[in-house]
Amino acid sequence: MLAFSKLSGKMKLLWLFIFFFASLSLLVFSQKDVFKKDMLVSDAAENYSYLPAVFVFQDFNFEYVTVSNHIPFDKISYITSPIGKPVIKMPMGFAIVNAPFFIIGHIYAIAFDYECNGYSLPYYLSIRISTIFYVSLACSMLILIISQFSNFFISFLSVSLMLFGTNLLNYIIYQPGMSHAFSFSFGVFFIFSMLSWTNKANLKGFLLMCFLFGLLVLIRPTNLFFGVFPVLYTVRNYNDFTSRFKLLFWNRNFLLGLGLFFIIILPQLLYWKVQTGQFLISTYSLKGEGFFFLNPQIANTLFSFRNGWLIYTPIMFFSLIGMFFVCRFYPNWFLPLMVYFILNLWVISSWWCWWFIGFGNRAFIDMYGVLVLPLCIIRSITTHYFDEMN
Repeated sequence: MLAFSKLSGKMKLLWLFIFFFASLSLLVFSQKDVFKKDMLVSDAAENYSYLPAVFVFQDFNFEYVTVSNHIPFDKISYITSPIGKPVIKMPMGFAIVNAPFFIIGHIYAIAFDYECNGYSLPYYLSIRISTIFYVSLACSMLILIISQFSNFFISFLSVSLMLFGTNLLNYIIYQPGMSHAFSFSFGVFFIFSMLSWTNKANLKGFLLMCFLFGLLVLIRPTNLFFGVFPVLYTVRNYNDFTSRFKLLFWNRNFLLGLGLFFIIILPQLLYWKVQTGQFLISTYSLKGEGFFFLNPQIANTLFSFRNGWLIYTPIMFFSLIGMFFVCRFYPNWFLPLMVYFILNLWVISSWWCWWFIGFGNRAFIDMYGVLVLPLCIIRSITTHYFDEMN
């Protein structure tokens, strides 16, 4: 561990990435019948359907779904829009971040004589590798982030507990077609870029942060709440807030960042315009799905045996306890972390399907990148306590 601590930041990132990539690959590919398991179920099929529609068939009306193409009909799910065209309910962020891996899978399918319809083995394998890649990189970066404020070993242990001890692992091994592992990963990338911009306050860091924010929103629209971090990080009083506000919004780079964010989300707006006749539309409402903001099921969302978050992911209970100590140990993080968690809890528990079908309440996975910080605090406190006992 001492020798590792002497390595440069890039070398630490590389070795951590190798560790997590190898560990997750072993877990994923050691599963029985891993290549036969159906990973495109429900929302996953909708997340994925942009990819073959664009890169294989260039057809958003799904006229390519025929028996001759050997595409399972249950893998294509869409809603009929107000103008009579099919529209995919899920946003296209999942497809965008998976596109490089999908293209490699497509090339492999062509080269080795697999069926090039977007639904044969190379394509499925590309999504599995993409999930492992992004999560491994995110966990590695997360350790480097937390080790700036805490002991490296405790940072490593806390992130490992979060990865291997929560329902995130389920969405890496069994359901990589869902968006949550990618939302977690790009949330970490966004926080990393925010800290880099905060330290250097340069144009490159600011534009990278805006770019990643656009991808986050496209992966899951509720990731808009990540925006509280660049606004409230380091804020402890009103003067801090005004200084932070000016740094973020009253500078010549703000319009450039806003323009980049708009460019990132533009494909989604254009897709909606073509398929629905509107630039902005709630595709969820077309299926009668929505929120009940005045009747949030907070207790059920956290503790119900109907997929309650803490019932199926009990280790995160320690993260919630740790949030009460953030103000003391990491005061720069206290306000954005509390506001971010409260907003997410309210929205998650207000959703009509507050139990979020899956293993554990999967909507909380998006927050794990920042919730590992209070988990790290509890680990530090217990380590210090046992050291004193000895």
